[in-house]
Amino acid sequence: MRQCWPCWHTSPEPAPLFSGGGKISDRVKAGPDNNGQTIEIGLRGRLEVRLPESRVSGYMWEYTSGHNCPCLQLDDSDYEEKGEARFTGLGRRWWRFTAIATGECTLVFSLARPWSKPRPEYSITIRIRP
Repeated sequence: MRQCWPCWHTSPEPAPLFSGGGKISDRVKAGPDNNGQTIEIGLRGRLEVRLPESRVSGYMWEYTSGHNCPCLQLDDSDYEEKGEARFTGLGRRWWRFTAIATGECTLVFSLARPWSKPRPEYSITIRIRP
């Protein structure tokens, strides 16, 4: 059992996210639907986390926890506009990681305005298998 976050009740541990056929994937994309899940990737596999962001509102995603994970290397991160984003301010923030060692770690992302304290809003546990 795990604690459902941000709820305070417990729920069964979700099954790891695989990429088809039960095989550990070399490339995995995670988004809002994967919040609180465990994802398995193979060694030297790639993980991309994409979260929706509205720059007009001032809320922006920050990668707040997991920097010290010896298993994952952050390759790059950026914001991309979605459709007519220059008019609506809607887009996506993304981070790309490479699995450089076996193990497990949790990545936490916070949604905050530049002048406010970040609140954890999204977390994902990554298991890296040989």
